[in-house]
Amino acid sequence: MWLRIPLVACLVVLLAITSTFAQEDVLRPRGRPESQRSYKEQQHRRRDKQSIILGLDAGLNINMFSQPYTLTGPTITQSPEEVLKSGSGVSPAFGVFIDVPVASSVGIQARLGYDAKWFSNTFRSVIDATITNEVRGVDGFGGIVDMETEAQASWTLNTIGAAILARVDLAPNVFITAGPIMQFQLGDLVRSDRLTKIGPDNTFIVVDYDGNPGPFDEITRETTFAQNFLPAVGPQDDGNGNPTYVGREYESMRLGLEFGIGYRHDISPTMFIAPSLRYQLMLSPLNSTFSAVEIARVPTQGAAAMSFGDSSLNSLVLAVQLGFTL
Repeated sequence: MWLRIPLVACLVVLLAITSTFAQEDVLRPRGRPESQRSYKEQQHRRRDKQSIILGLDAGLNINMFSQPYTLTGPTITQSPEEVLKSGSGVSPAFGVFIDVPVASSVGIQARLGYDAKWFSNTFRSVIDATITNEVRGVDGFGGIVDMETEAQASWTLNTIGAAILARVDLAPNVFITAGPIMQFQLGDLVRSDRLTKIGPDNTFIVVDYDGNPGPFDEITRETTFAQNFLPAVGPQDDGNGNPTYVGREYESMRLGLEFGIGYRHDISPTMFIAPSLRYQLMLSPLNSTFSAVEIARVPTQGAAAMSFGDSSLNSLVLAVQLGFTL
């Protein structure tokens, strides 16, 4: 009799405990209701589910262009051709992206969009120029003098950019990306050239880019796939049958690597904004080695052979992503 009372009491307690847990599992199978959780808790739970993310990507490219330049022959300094050695500029980029998680803190991010590459350079240069002297009210030839000029070159290149990147979360809201990128030229590359006289007075540029005789205070040109800054007038060879220009056009497709770091700020459990900083290191040159003849100081120093090496165009990108969880 006395043994039955404890057994019955234990049975009642076990049934009560079982009933309590069963009710909690039915009503709140995962603890607190989702509506009572903070955005951060909800976002962590969303990421644990490894959801696919679609979004928009936009930013600004800070473009950095460089090209080795050497002269063979007369020592010519401050040549207008040196404007082609480097350049910089800012241009837009925008597109779409998808992020597919493969683990709780690792994913694959693919991006596709419009990627503009605009840049320019200005260089203070010196060329041989004709000066005029006024004799009895009539302008006459006064000789050859050094004329200060400003050389300006600008490049306009539009591309379709594609990237496949590995994404690793260093912290709940901090991530890094790295991977290959490709840029496909969209239309023609356009280069605009301008040579402007600074001084002295009574000097002028003797010929324009089309070979028309001066006097000119400024000459301009806008062309596609132009390689040489100064106008190449007269025969297009060095007198021995060798062309004054040898080279290739600008590349239509380039390969590179991108490295980035970003911060993800949650707007809601299913939407976030993520500013990021990226660096695009292009492995393919913008254009390959070419050679030409430097003609800025022919009357006083003679012509010099120019050689330009493979050019590079890399970019620092300030971007913002707006992502939506599926």
